[in-house]
Amino acid sequence: MVFDVITFAWICLHFVIDLDFEWFWSNNGIELVLNTILRCMAHYNLFDNLQLSGDDSNTVDSKKRISTGSKSLPNGKKKVIGVNSWGQPNQANSETNTYSSDIGFQVRMHLPIIYESFNDVPNDRIALVVKGLEECYDISHVAWFDLKEKIRDAWKRYKSYLNTTLIVGNSPGDVKASPAPEFVPREDWVKFIDYCNSEKFLAKSKRNKKNRAKLIAPCTLGRTSMPITRHKLAEERGVTDEEIGRVEVYIPAHTKKDKTIQCPDVIAELQNTIRKDPKSIRTGPNVAIAQKFGKERKGGTRGKKHQHIDKECRLVGCPWRIVAHGVIVGVDPTHMCHSVALGDDFYKVAIHDIVDGNALLFRPNSNIKRLLDVGIRSFVAWPKSMITF
Repeated sequence: MVFDVITFAWICLHFVIDLDFEWFWSNNGIELVLNTILRCMAHYNLFDNLQLSGDDSNTVDSKKRISTGSKSLPNGKKKVIGVNSWGQPNQANSETNTYSSDIGFQVRMHLPIIYESFNDVPNDRIALVVKGLEECYDISHVAWFDLKEKIRDAWKRYKSYLNTTLIVGNSPGDVKASPAPEFVPREDWVKFIDYCNSEKFLAKSKRNKKNRAKLIAPCTLGRTSMPITRHKLAEERGVTDEEIGRVEVYIPAHTKKDKTIQCPDVIAELQNTIRKDPKSIRTGPNVAIAQKFGKERKGGTRGKKHQHIDKECRLVGCPWRIVAHGVIVGVDPTHMCHSVALGDDFYKVAIHDIVDGNALLFRPNSNIKRLLDVGIRSFVAWPKSMITF
């Protein structure tokens, strides 16, 4: 672009020399030349061919745009993430979309890729991800279990992306000689390449590929989460998210935008079961689904005492905090608590100690709305995801 502008100026100069200078000046020729040069320069970015200072070995392709997360809002304002009663983001809006993208950005920037399991990732690095998100978002009402799950999934997706796009099918030596991905130290990149080419990883990858091939009901939601799908159904029917059963979410989750059903035989059987027994939407281990997919896999706890029965636990409220202590006394989805079946997502807990009596219940009714209304030595239905041990 610089060459083009200089060439144009040189041509104009010769044009002025060859013509009568007074005629050129009187007819605003110089203004025409200058305006044309300015228009050319307006489309030229002096920094197009420059790299950021620092070691370019940490960049996959210097021509690619450097990754950036969302910028903080002015005056300390933050984007609010809407959640359901379990603290899961359930709003289909721009804030939730950018929130999901920014989790991925923060993960790429702060979490090392050298660990085999997410459980091995240092907590202080995960804390950096949360801190980065808190600069732009109000996530005080987002449940920690949900945020941690999203961070974990983003970390696993990124590692998979690096492996499938940069490592698989290429010589390890050639990959090691190429620039490391953005934010990834070269030492970590070399370790990751060695791990992805190890016999242990290749055997694990082969098993996972074989298991994925057996999947008969692939999900079609894409980036739309189950809580968002559940919330949309609840809004359409004028009910709360908690009143939408898992089977009701399962059907749209396996139907494409063009209404093509991924597993028509499965959906047909589920719908038939629901018509015959409407209660199967929310009772049993999702009876409608269980009748299609059969018994639990080998190694399950059916027929044995559940691992959580009689186990002391802590109940977590929303925002995330411990609100009570108790013991789990019921896990069967068909068991009743305050005249309502537990369903798949709740446990029945005997309250031994109340930390915050004003904490709202996840299943309130006309008589009980807070923990104080329940009281010590009474029972409460509490979401599994909001119970810690």
